[in-house]
Amino acid sequence: MKTYLAAILIIFCFAFPNSSKGVSEQNKNPTYVSSFNSNSELYYFIHSTVRNNVTLKWMKHLDFNTAGFDIERAIINSEDIYVRVGYVIPDSPNQTLFSFAERLATGAYNYRLKQTDEEGNIKYYYLNRVVIVGVPFNFEVSQNYPNPFNPLTKIDFQLPDVFSILIKLYDISGKEVQTILDETRTAGKYTIVFDASSIPSGVYYYTLTASTSEVYFTETKRMMVIK
Repeated sequence: MKTYLAAILIIFCFAFPNSSKGVSEQNKNPTYVSSFNSNSELYYFIHSTVRNNVTLKWMKHLDFNTAGFDIERAIINSEDIYVRVGYVIPDSPNQTLFSFAERLATGAYNYRLKQTDEEGNIKYYYLNRVVIVGVPFNFEVSQNYPNPFNPLTKIDFQLPDVFSILIKLYDISGKEVQTILDETRTAGKYTIVFDASSIPSGVYYYTLTASTSEVYFTETKRMMVIK
C-alpha cells in the first residue's frame, strides 16, 4: 500500500511540477521595499505624485534574473484587491532601472510589483507607503489632449466639492453641436474621453460649467478636429 501511494505521489510531482511552488510563492511574507534596501533583489521601489499623475520607479540588482514586472494596484478600503494596471519587460539583461506612470482619480492606493523570472518563479514587492491623490482646492479645466485630434481626445477637470457638471460643444459660429457630459460629480480629478467620429473636421469650442445652488464656474477652451 505504501509503495502504491509513493508511486502516485511521484507521478503527481512530475505531472504538476509547479503546483506546490505556486502556492508557496503566493503565501510568502510580502517584501516591502523602500530606498536602497540591501535585503531585497530590488535596491529601491519608490513613487512620486504630481497632481493626479503617479510615477513608480524601481531598480534591481544587475544579476537579478527578470522576465518582467506586472504592476498591480489596489484601492484603499476596497478589501485590498489588486488589479494589474501595467507590465514592464526589460529591454536587455543589463537593464536595472524601470518606471511606470498613470493618471488616477482622487483616492488612496497601494502598489506592488509581481516579478517573474526566466524560470517562471514569482515574487511580490510592495511599495512601503500609501499613494495619496488628494482632493483639489479649486475648480480647473485643462486643455484637451491631443489637440488637434482624430477622433478621440481627453478633457481633464478638477472639482473642490460636489458640483453639477455640464460640458457642451459648440461650432465656430457658436451653434451648439452636442452635450458631452451632464451629471453630478463629487470632489476630485476627472478625465472625460470625447469621440468626434460623428462631427466633421473643424474648430470647435467646449464649455464646462460647474454649479451648485450657491456657486457657479464656467470655462471655455478651443479644440480642433482633423480628419
